[in-house]
Amino acid sequence: MHGDVWIAACDTFQITIDAKGAQAVVMRYRARQAEARGSTVGSSDAARSSSHEAFVDALIELFVAEDLSFNLIESPHLQALIKMLHEELSDFDIPHRTTLQNRLSEVFTELFLAVTTHWIQHVIKSSPSGPKSELKLRVDLIGFHQIPGRHNGEHLAQTFLHILKWIEIAEMLG
Repeated sequence: MHGDVWIAACDTFQITIDAKGAQAVVMRYRARQAEARGSTVGSSDAARSSSHEAFVDALIELFVAEDLSFNLIESPHLQALIKMLHEELSDFDIPHRTTLQNRLSEVFTELFLAVTTHWIQHVIKSSPSGPKSELKLRVDLIGFHQIPGRHNGEHLAQTFLHILKWIEIAEMLG
């Protein structure tokens, strides 16, 4: 299967596969590989893979990779889904959002500010019946900057203005 070869090559060269359309195929491949090794997906250490710490880390990875709010962990629907998959879990086994935030802070000691821009682009496409006008939602990362020191509102604003000046658009804002 060509997909298996591609995923194996990406894993070998430590290339992250983050295309949402490919995630189901990647997860099935990794599950097959883990099953063949007699371990679980995402961990070479079977003991750690079943620990609470590994569970919290896996949740953080999911929330960060999919750009989900940590508040989602408090959803009764998600908690019911988790308990359905692991019937032995209780409410106390599912981490609170602050647990996820604190664990993420332990892992990432440096903080960054990302600035994105969103706009609608007018695109004219050719079609057999003639040109067609489309509106396309665009999203681009226009700045990514490490935030040294304090992370209060004033410092975040200074970092934001620094990014705007660096990309030469600060003067365009009113």
